[in-house]
Amino acid sequence: RDIGVTGVQTCALPIYMVYVAGGEALLGAKLNRVFVESFYIDKTEVTNQAFLGFCHATGRTPPEGTGLSLGDYPVVNVTIDDARSFCGWAGKRLPTAEQWEKAARGQNGQLYPWGSNFENSLANLPADDSAARSAKLAPATPYESGKSPYGALNMLGNAWEWVNAPAPAPPGKEFQEYQRIFRNLVPPLSATEPFYHARGGGYDFVNETPADLLSDPGSPLPARARKPDVGFRCAMDAKN
Repeated sequence: RDIGVTGVQTCALPIYMVYVAGGEALLGAKLNRVFVESFYIDKTEVTNQAFLGFCHATGRTPPEGTGLSLGDYPVVNVTIDDARSFCGWAGKRLPTAEQWEKAARGQNGQLYPWGSNFENSLANLPADDSAARSAKLAPATPYESGKSPYGALNMLGNAWEWVNAPAPAPPGKEFQEYQRIFRNLVPPLSATEPFYHARGGGYDFVNETPADLLSDPGSPLPARARKPDVGFRCAMDAKN
C-alpha cells in the first residue's frame, strides 16, 4: 500500500511512501537473517521538484543541475548532509542499509527487485561500457515493471542512493583513485573524513553481476561529495 505524504509529515510533498512490514529478512550476499522493524520508504527517489520546494522554504542553495524543467527527475549532486536535511524537513530520515536492502529485495532476499532473473529493460543500468557513455538519468517514475516487492521504484539503477551507513575510506591505491576522482574537493579529500555508503547502482555504472548492487554494502563515498549520479530516498518509522 502507498501512504500519501499529506497527513503523515510536517509538509506536503508530491511523493508517496510504501509500507515495508516488519520481520526477518534475508540480507547480504550470504542471505543472513536480520530482523527489521516495520517502516515506510519513499516509492521513488526524491525529485528535483520536491527538493526545490525544500530549498525555497529553507533558503538552501539548490544543487547543480536542478530545475523545474526536470522536476520529475531524481535530485542528484547532493551531499549526505543535503539528503539528511531534506529528510528532516519532510518529517523523515535516511533509511538504514538494512531497511534499504529489504525494501529492494523483499524478505526472502531475491536477487533483483522484480525476482530472480535479470532483465535489462526493467532498470536504468547500462549493459556495457559503450551504453554507459551515452546513458542518461531517467525520471523517477518509469520502470514500473521493475518495482520491488513493496512497490518501490528504481531501487536498482538510475541514481545511486545515500543510506545512513558509515563506511571506511577505501584503502591504498583505491584511495589514490578517489583523490583523483574527487580532486575538486576543498579542502582536499582526506582518509580520515566521513564516508557513507550509497546503494543500488547508477545509470552510467557497469557491473557484470548487477545483483551485487543490491546485496553488497555499497559504494563508499565522501559524505561531502556531490555526484551527478547520486541521489537519495527517505524512510520513516511506521509507528510515526
